[in-house]
Amino acid sequence: MKSMHTIRWLLVLPAAVAAWSLVAFASLAAHAVVGSRLCPPADMVSGMCGNPTIRVALEVLTHTGVALSALVVLVVAVSVAPSRKLNVLWLFLVVGLGIAGALSHVIGAWSLWWAALGGAIAGSLLVGRVLRRPSA
Repeated sequence: MKSMHTIRWLLVLPAAVAAWSLVAFASLAAHAVVGSRLCPPADMVSGMCGNPTIRVALEVLTHTGVALSALVVLVVAVSVAPSRKLNVLWLFLVVGLGIAGALSHVIGAWSLWWAALGGAIAGSLLVGRVLRRPSA
């Protein structure tokens, strides 16, 4: 079963990227639906919702999507890895937060980095709890 071991290692990064992409797509779709369907027509200006309540909801949705993507990436990467799961967790945690930090710096939205950190902590706690569970 050496080949299956190798295949799983080769799939760790693509699976994590696919998981991130799926959550990002779902978050963007939810954002578009909320922004276009819940915004009162009088508050729509050039395709952007000016309603304060909807804008807060969109911010919450954006930050939740970022946190969820960090959590899902960690869970998927560790789940796919055939061994050294704690090392995979730390690698994806550090690299993911580094990427999130670089993107947050570029767009000037550090609150998104904090959201990613929150999701990463939640994902790490979840994965760590599963990894500490005794094997059956």
